[in-house]
Amino acid sequence: MFYVFDDEVKSIDVDEIGKNMLTLGFITVGELERLAAVFSLPKNIIELCRKKSDSSFLTKFINDDFSFIRINIICNKTDSNNELAIIISKNMMIIVNICDDFSFNQKCFLNVLSNTACESATLEKLICSFLETIAKQCSAQFDVQEEIAMLEKEVIDKNVCTNFAELLIEKKRELLRLRAFYEQLIDATEIYIENENELLDEKSYKIFRLFRDKAVRYKENTDILRESVTHLWDAYQTSIDARQNEIMKLFTVVTSVFLPMTVIVGWYGMNFRNMPELSWRCGYAVVAVRIFAQCAGKEDDIAGFRLAGADVPASAIQPCRAHVADAVHTCFGEQP
Repeated sequence: MFYVFDDEVKSIDVDEIGKNMLTLGFITVGELERLAAVFSLPKNIIELCRKKSDSSFLTKFINDDFSFIRINIICNKTDSNNELAIIISKNMMIIVNICDDFSFNQKCFLNVLSNTACESATLEKLICSFLETIAKQCSAQFDVQEEIAMLEKEVIDKNVCTNFAELLIEKKRELLRLRAFYEQLIDATEIYIENENELLDEKSYKIFRLFRDKAVRYKENTDILRESVTHLWDAYQTSIDARQNEIMKLFTVVTSVFLPMTVIVGWYGMNFRNMPELSWRCGYAVVAVRIFAQCAGKEDDIAGFRLAGADVPASAIQPCRAHVADAVHTCFGEQP
């Protein structure tokens, strides 16, 4: 489809396009191949449009009559590529849709078509308007700043979701794609400012410089968001370390509480023949009281402790200690 800017914007057939008519077109690669002879397009441009590319860098071709650039744009959060080419000649701008799904590119084209006034339309304004439209449309697909703010709130509130790390990696990948896209816009604007083939009016360089400055700000904002993601990752790792320290502290307390019990149980678990405590009437109660006293750290507060239906007053501990001393003397006084 081709449109001419005259007294009004109107559709026009290819055969009716004049050299002095300001023309804007949106076509596919197949249509470009059929119209190559009509517009006297060089073969290099056709080959660059046919070639499949996964590169995030701008592709360009410039001769005396044409300026060609190929941009890899991002229209969604998936990793799928959406590419288009812009061909500039005298008073003509042709947008070539390279991807299979051209709804996004066509939407940007129609937006430029409807928002450009005929009386003030120039080739330079059409170029800048289209570049700015795809920049705004792509940026609108990625509300990364608000999403990062929500992730920061999760870290502050200590209410981090289970897939937090995956979300951060995803945001970082999205910001890298945005940054590469803005770099392409900056490079494209530099090409038009250089104007090697003098197809553009030098008096209109100002609008290209304004858009270049805007694209640079977009790129700088993306870099700031990338740094925010990096700081957020550090905060996330710090929260994980703090949580692990709390768990280790709990394990340390539990180990300290049960350590005396483990020592006593291990002591009486030795398989020696002469262990007098095994035949004591209150042996089990004394050992149990001793364990709980060690765990509590207050041996003097065990008076009146009841275990297995038997009263074990504090006064019983002293005789038991004497019996333990005798048992130790007996054990070490005899041959094993």
